[in-house]
Amino acid sequence: MNIINIILFLLSLLILHTPSYGEENATLPNLVESHIETCRERYGKGNFAEAISACTKALEIDPQLTTAYYIRGNVRLAQGDIDRAIEEYSKAIKLDSKYVIAYNGRGVAWYSKGEYGQAIDDFLKAIEINQNYDQALNNLAWLYATCPVAKFINGKKAIKLAEKAISLGEMNDTFLAIVYYKTLAAAQAQNGGFKTAVKTEADVAAWLEYDGYTDMLTESKLRLKKYKSKQQWRTKETIIIKDMSGAGLIIYREPIL
Repeated sequence: MNIINIILFLLSLLILHTPSYGEENATLPNLVESHIETCRERYGKGNFAEAISACTKALEIDPQLTTAYYIRGNVRLAQGDIDRAIEEYSKAIKLDSKYVIAYNGRGVAWYSKGEYGQAIDDFLKAIEINQNYDQALNNLAWLYATCPVAKFINGKKAIKLAEKAISLGEMNDTFLAIVYYKTLAAAQAQNGGFKTAVKTEADVAAWLEYDGYTDMLTESKLRLKKYKSKQQWRTKETIIIKDMSGAGLIIYREPIL
């Protein structure tokens, strides 16, 4: 075999055993999705540092990945790092101005920071994008019903929003059902319907006790006591992201007030 044939033979081996650019790229979507699933799983278990690391790896591959910014925002929020959570949600929204769940998440972050006007704006924007988005409807209702700043209170709107959230919500999801009826009770009390609020909150308390949500049950009993005394509920209550039932944490729960 002469030198030219040897060179051609070696080149053929190189071509056969070197993956093409397209073949390399074909694996990237799978790798990105793997990082995102890892992020969700670590977040659900409360391993926040690992969750952030996984989402960051996904973004290193695809810097336009809105999902990674959104989930990373949820993780920051769960950590109590409100400002960075707002930054993450804002990055997602900058990439996709119709990214409805990012508006809801950022609204919860603004709420947690005490920036109620900006929270309202984001919840309203989420509802504008999707009029049937039950979580945003509930969150806005809760703010209107319980906000510690009087100028943001609106009992009538709160009732309508809460009732719509319940009618649209995932009522096969016990956690969401409890949260939405809790909001309705607060709205009823804010609007002066204390008798109705007592009944609604009593149902919530019974539901919580039956399903083993012991941490939430304590607060429910405090609200019930308030309504029986004809007092509205005012709160700076932190967000609920985790399902605190005996089943453990729920993976990738959206932020809910």
